[in-house]
Amino acid sequence: MHASWAHTTPSWPKTITAFPGPEGETLLAVGGNDRTIRIWEPTAIAHPGAGPGKVADLCVLDRPDASPVLVTADHDGAVRTWDLDTGSDLRTLADTGEWTGTPAACALPRPAAGPLLASADNGLAVTVWDPDTALPIRQLTHPVDVRRAWSAPWPDGRTVLITDAGDRVVRIWDPDTGRLLHEMADEAGYVLAACVLPGPGDPLIAVSSTDGSVRLWDVAQRVVTPLFTDRAYVFHLCPVPLRDGGVLLATTGNDRVLRVRDPRRPDEPVLTMPHTDLPNALCTVTGPDGDPFLVTGGKGNTVRIWDLRGREVMALPVLREVLALAAVPQGLAIGMGHAVLMVELCMDAW
Repeated sequence: MHASWAHTTPSWPKTITAFPGPEGETLLAVGGNDRTIRIWEPTAIAHPGAGPGKVADLCVLDRPDASPVLVTADHDGAVRTWDLDTGSDLRTLADTGEWTGTPAACALPRPAAGPLLASADNGLAVTVWDPDTALPIRQLTHPVDVRRAWSAPWPDGRTVLITDAGDRVVRIWDPDTGRLLHEMADEAGYVLAACVLPGPGDPLIAVSSTDGSVRLWDVAQRVVTPLFTDRAYVFHLCPVPLRDGGVLLATTGNDRVLRVRDPRRPDEPVLTMPHTDLPNALCTVTGPDGDPFLVTGGKGNTVRIWDLRGREVMALPVLREVLALAAVPQGLAIGMGHAVLMVELCMDAW
């Protein structure tokens, strides 16, 4: 098991030395005043991230006729695309220079065409972009400021955009046409997170709110049913697809606990994994045998990878607070203040 890093240089090194690696390459060992020794591959190319702002959201655009690209959105209103192989800055789609509390970058794959990209900066609209030309295609206008946005697969093969605005209305959009498909007024409070639970039949959307509840929205039946209520805000929701076609729901909140539930039996968490730090980001990666692994990162400057038995299989110390995570073809993209770290995951031994 090893990780190959494209990295930023540590900001507090105390000592550094070079030594030969197992395959004849030269590696660097860097010791810092945080009592951590980090091993780097110096020939790896750094992904400089969206400096000077803090990278707050990440997504990957899979392109049918070209290599995939990474998209970053930062707190200073910049949205940029990056070459995953070289780390070079490809295009800047937006750069307002204004502070954005919850910036969003959402990949919008299309079955018969290249992907689109949606970005939100807490204004009145979500912008849909052609990422290859960096030109805006349309804007999805809201009556009040947009607070958050997520993309999600739809059962008919489309990818939809889910938004939450200051009027406490959750909206589902067709980004290809700009048409509003569905909306739900949230009387429980402001929405903190949302995701689609894939499966046969009508789409189901899990929504967490500021009253601590997580509810299931059956869009076709126009019915909202409670799933569970935690004694903490649930800031992140993530579907966990299983090899047998089932799906679990992973959640993290400000009680510093990662929980995994079966949506069919939500009262009993399948797994409960306490953290020592506050998680800021949650995603899944797929192992070589098709089994999912959960990835969390947060204020403790560490990315943790968990299996579905509740075992922490890897802890990766990083330079700064982890603000965003995304699975990429090479492994994992980690968004931090002023940098993006690319980690190659070799999971054969997990």
